[in-house]
Amino acid sequence: MSVLLPRINHTDCIRAEILLENYNQNIVGSFWVKFCNGFQKQNIPSWWGDLVLEENQAQAIVEMFDKGWIVPEYEDPFYYVSCIIVVADRSNPASLSYVIQHTRMDNDEGIMLLRIMAKHNIPVITLVTDYEDFLHDRYPEKSEAYKLLIPVINNWTVDVWEDYCSYQMAESGKEMLVKYWIKMNIR
Repeated sequence: MSVLLPRINHTDCIRAEILLENYNQNIVGSFWVKFCNGFQKQNIPSWWGDLVLEENQAQAIVEMFDKGWIVPEYEDPFYYVSCIIVVADRSNPASLSYVIQHTRMDNDEGIMLLRIMAKHNIPVITLVTDYEDFLHDRYPEKSEAYKLLIPVINNWTVDVWEDYCSYQMAESGKEMLVKYWIKMNIR
């Protein structure tokens, strides 16, 4: 397993765009996590979690953006999101890597990535475990690790990110992975 991290709080989507356009056959799916500076609580609209029921989740998000339901302004809970792209090794589909991209939900970044995912019907999982809940599940609140990790995501090591990505796959990505394996076997 490998995790490719960006500079935290830096939103340059070129790497993710090239990966999605040119290697979409290796993409298992993606997780979209609300990302705030720190762990500010902002209400997420119910439709965001309900997207799990959509056949093409990426297209559904793009349509919500086009209708004005996502406003690319700092106050919007989706101004910053993290997109975790799950990539499988075609020679060993159980070997997964993760490309993490912090992005703004606008036409030049997050929505552009979603348009590519919609074109290739790449799964988009929005009903995920957020950062704070993950830390609560993994680290005792009184531990030094928890105190270091909770206030600022910049403090996360690659090991913590690997654990977080694996946690997402175990909690929310099982069906996505099974669908990918079936798709690979049919080709």
